[in-house]
Amino acid sequence: MELTSEQFALNDIEVEDSKHEIRVMDVFNYLDYATKNNITFDLIVSDPPSFARTKKKMFRVEEDYSNLAKQLFKLTNPNGMTILSTNHSGYALEDFRDDMVAATQELNGTYYLIQQFSLPEDFPTSPDEESSYLKVLVFYREN
Repeated sequence: MELTSEQFALNDIEVEDSKHEIRVMDVFNYLDYATKNNITFDLIVSDPPSFARTKKKMFRVEEDYSNLAKQLFKLTNPNGMTILSTNHSGYALEDFRDDMVAATQELNGTYYLIQQFSLPEDFPTSPDEESSYLKVLVFYREN
């Protein structure tokens, strides 16, 4: 909380402003909270770790990102965007893209994959596909 408040201050963002709020909590608990309280967003950026474990949950990008993305898409306002990123080298871009597009098809609303990014050309990689680990998808929610 302290470091986040400091970063807000360094960027001239007023925490007391009703548009900004800092919460320190498990992301899944926050998603439940936001859903129950009808909190939605114009822009959501998600970059979870490839693997994480808490006392109650385990998260593996290849197995669990689709469900996380569905929750995030539902919290995205019409005319808003959801940016999904992973740096898991074992999760191929095609699989990541296919999984996230499939997640949108299970929801109400119309979602479009409008851009995708990977490591820039000047970033050093090897011929091994796994060395190009960064994958970023940008989805637009129409309605």
